[in-house]
Amino acid sequence: MGCLELSSEQGEANSKSYEVIDITKFIFAILVIGIHTEPFSSNIWLDRGFGIVTRLCVPFFFTMSAFFLFKKSGGGGVQDLEYIKKYIKKIATMYFVWTIIYIPFSINDFGHQRLAANLYILMWKGNGYGLWYLLGTVQATLFVAILYRVFGGSCSKVFLVAFALFIVGLFSSTWNPLVSSNSLLGEILQEIETVFGSRSGIFYGSVYVSLGLWMSKRKVLSRRVSIFGFFVSMVLLTIESIVFVVFLKTETTVLWLSVIPATMFLVSSLLQCEMKASYEVCRMFRKMSTIMYLSHNLFIILLSNLFVGFWLFVVTVISTITFSRFLIMLSKRIPALNILY
Repeated sequence: MGCLELSSEQGEANSKSYEVIDITKFIFAILVIGIHTEPFSSNIWLDRGFGIVTRLCVPFFFTMSAFFLFKKSGGGGVQDLEYIKKYIKKIATMYFVWTIIYIPFSINDFGHQRLAANLYILMWKGNGYGLWYLLGTVQATLFVAILYRVFGGSCSKVFLVAFALFIVGLFSSTWNPLVSSNSLLGEILQEIETVFGSRSGIFYGSVYVSLGLWMSKRKVLSRRVSIFGFFVSMVLLTIESIVFVVFLKTETTVLWLSVIPATMFLVSSLLQCEMKASYEVCRMFRKMSTIMYLSHNLFIILLSNLFVGFWLFVVTVISTITFSRFLIMLSKRIPALNILY
């Protein structure tokens, strides 16, 4: 998420389409809060419909972060590598700082595990509370950047490798009911899920980071094709969700095949939208969305004994918006706080 802030300040703010990206990012940050508060849990149709829409949130963050990063860096040369290293360092620093902030709420979990297990969670899976996204971004960006250089700048080859790994993660998680648990393949996939986890930068994030890389080097599709493709992809995602959630009763709902084209067409559509909004306003939304995403679980923990469902969602959104505005204003006086977003 931090890449939008990093890139836009490097001279890309003049594009007429990026304002829409900032607004969409802010809206998706609110939807992520909805994922963890389940505002429509009392109505099965609203809940499942909301769930289908929210499946686009994290893939959108991965894709747009990579899009801006590689559009600015170019992906090759010493200066480009330094730019990518700077970005990875920024995201890694955010991850460890926010991990420290969440320690008081994680101390019980860490206290019941061995040191090696805790290090494995912190360094590979992410310590929960949504922070896995930051760690996944570091892993996926580093992995894709290496592949991009190995394949001599071929975006297609990078995407094919990332997509192959995504398919492995897909069958070890959401599509796992299609594989017999007693078969050799089923056992291998279960071991992959247990050891590596499908919600990681390699099996999950890399396909969207490679998508962002690919889109940063290609002309966007026409608006008509993008809108039609997005509509068809959402229909396919709905069908995929019904099949695996309702009929096959899948236990995990993180990876979805239809989300890949849906994300591509959504990004392509948004990049062609025009919106009259000041740069400073959009920059504020950009910063707020990052803070909201990273901090909202703190407020959920603090407020969950007072509110549930829809009202927990509303109060958490209001609290995170207020907190993010306060933190941004405070960081103007204390620049060191910029490390948080």
